[in-house]
Amino acid sequence: MRRRLALVLVSLLLAGCASGSGKISGLGLKGRLVYSQAQDGLWEVNLESGAIDQLWKPPEGGQLFGVAVSPDGLDIAMAYSPPSGELSIPRADLYLANGDGTSPQLLMQHSGLYESFDYPTWSPTGEWLYYTRSDVFINADQTFSDVILNIERIPAGGGQPEVVISNAEQPSISEDGSRIAYIHFNLETYTRSIWVANIDGSQAVQLLPDNRFFDVASPKFSPDGRLVAFAGSGQLQPSSGLPERRSLVDRLLGVYPAHAHGLPWDFWTIPVTGGEPTKLTNWATDGAVLSWSPFGDGLAMMHLGGLFVRETGDPVMLAETPLHGGLDWSSDS
Repeated sequence: MRRRLALVLVSLLLAGCASGSGKISGLGLKGRLVYSQAQDGLWEVNLESGAIDQLWKPPEGGQLFGVAVSPDGLDIAMAYSPPSGELSIPRADLYLANGDGTSPQLLMQHSGLYESFDYPTWSPTGEWLYYTRSDVFINADQTFSDVILNIERIPAGGGQPEVVISNAEQPSISEDGSRIAYIHFNLETYTRSIWVANIDGSQAVQLLPDNRFFDVASPKFSPDGRLVAFAGSGQLQPSSGLPERRSLVDRLLGVYPAHAHGLPWDFWTIPVTGGEPTKLTNWATDGAVLSWSPFGDGLAMMHLGGLFVRETGDPVMLAETPLHGGLDWSSDS
């Protein structure tokens, strides 16, 4: 509770230093930011009018995680965990809601105790919905027998899932639909690195090795395809000397989502051709996710405390966000 309060206070201080804070409609931005807030449901910031609205609130016990607006703005894909007394750790199913967040309908349901779906991402044509499937298999003696963490895709209207990349999560599709950026999960070291590959997973190239940060999350292609923005936990390391890693239990069976805790997080970019990451913030925060503007270089960044937009200069705070969630910048409004 103290940490959450501290994060909110830091966010408010940052907001106070950002010029134009609270005057969303005066920023000259387009489209809308759709984001989730766990048990507080689905929210929207209309960047043209400045209106902030709650689109949908789950029933008590339900939690909402990753969200993605379809390219035509008519549907919202959601990773949603309905109320259940099975586990204290929520396991999410894939749902499709209307573009205004109403009438969420089940698209794909998890099976077993630990299977879960998250990080929905649309292909640019809206034909496919990409997502992360995770599952853990435990023996009778409580030892691990297998771990599954795959990027899969399913036709937008439902159908048979296809595995795209194994030992991978958090897909981001380039605007031309030719490439995919993602997190590779090393099942031997339980560490994460950032990769870029062809859309079918072929010709994969490591963009950021797993020894540069304590953890990484939320890789996103810039609209021009030249950069990948991401969240990094801990200080950037030259090549080695990282602090002790978290265990597999902490990562896969801990508080959902797995990347939400650990050392403080900040936002970074890295060229898709490789090179050194560039730091965008000095927030030392938690629950970090991001989304590029579909219109240009603007970047929306959300953490436990606030939702911000950065174009040039200091980020501007748009809304308070005290809970974990997902984020998508849609071109429709």
